[in-house]
Amino acid sequence: MKKGDRVLNIFIKSIMFISSYFPLYVMLIILYARKIMTGFYEKNIVWIISFIVLLILIAISFGSLILLKAGTGNRKKAIENLERPDDTVLSYIMTYIIPLVANEDSSVEVYIVNILLFILIGYIYLRLNLIYLNPLWAMFGHIVYRDSNKDIIITNLSRESLRNKKVLYGYYLSNDIFVAHKKDNQEI
Repeated sequence: MKKGDRVLNIFIKSIMFISSYFPLYVMLIILYARKIMTGFYEKNIVWIISFIVLLILIAISFGSLILLKAGTGNRKKAIENLERPDDTVLSYIMTYIIPLVANEDSSVEVYIVNILLFILIGYIYLRLNLIYLNPLWAMFGHIVYRDSNKDIIITNLSRESLRNKKVLYGYYLSNDIFVAHKKDNQEI
């Protein structure tokens, strides 16, 4: 893989990681709404910057969803024995998102530890190629399946229509993550 391709691949995976925390960003805005409003009123730069960063992260999250939905491809992938790892996204939310908002202590140390935890999870997420763990995509109808080759397939096709297919058309997000849209797999 060329250096430019590696950088682009890391960039795409980073955007996907950021979007996987979409529920966290919304929860943080709700949780700290009063402090954010007070921060704007008192011109507290820390709360203003925090709010702006959260808005940027939300925008990046929706950008990833737009990229996922707008993506198109004509690469062929044979499929058989699809299984749906249902609990992966739910486990992701319960394991990584809830602990970040469940702490009532609002000391600087807790914020620093949460930021470090977020960075560590991001590193592991990218290193292990877990970009398919994305609650935002699931909320908008993209379901994750695993095929007999252990490749990940992200699709908005129904389980019923997948039963009748032997081949899907789409594109690869990475080496073992294939995206197949309904629009690319219409019956003619």
